[in-house]
Amino acid sequence: MNKLVIGIDQSYTRTGISLAVDGKLMKVTSIPFRGPQSHTDKRKQISNIVTHILTKNSSRVSECIIICERIRTFSGGFLSTSYIKATGALIATIVDAAYPFGVKVFSVDTRCWKAAIVGSSKSDGNKKLATIKYVAKLGFDLSSVNKKGKIIYDDDAADSACIALYGFVADQKLKEEH
Repeated sequence: MNKLVIGIDQSYTRTGISLAVDGKLMKVTSIPFRGPQSHTDKRKQISNIVTHILTKNSSRVSECIIICERIRTFSGGFLSTSYIKATGALIATIVDAAYPFGVKVFSVDTRCWKAAIVGSSKSDGNKKLATIKYVAKLGFDLSSVNKKGKIIYDDDAADSACIALYGFVADQKLKEEH
C-alpha cells in the first residue's frame, strides 16, 4: 500500500467515511447519528472513528491524507451562519484528530469531485443517485430496506467514496484545512 485517502462527507445527520488505497475503494460506510445526541457528542464520535482509522492504517502506507467536503458559503442563494459555524466545527474536529498522526486534511468543492468522479456535477433528476450508481458499479451495495419495506440508499457513504477516489485524480482542486 502506498497511498491511503480517507474521504469524509461530514454532516450532523449522517457522516460518510470511506477508504481508498492506491485508487481502489476498500471500505464504504457511514455513521448514522440516532437519538438526541448533541453536536459535541457527534463530533466526539467522528473524532474517535478518525483516530481509530489512522491508528490502524497510517503507519502501513507511505502517504495518507483526508479529504472532506468544503463548506458551502452560499446554498440556494442564502448565507447560513449557523451552518458555516457547525460545519467548520466538524472540519476542525477532523483536523484535530488527524494532527497527532501528521496527516493533512484537505477540502474539495462538491462540484469538483462530482465532475471528476461521476462525470458531471449536474443532476439528471435525482442528484444523489449518480454517486450511488457509480459506487454500486464498483461493487458496493448501499441500499437497505427500512421498517416500512421501502428501499433506501446511503448517499452519504456514496459521496464519501467518491471524495476518497478524488484523491487519485490528476488535476485536484484541494484546499488544506488547518
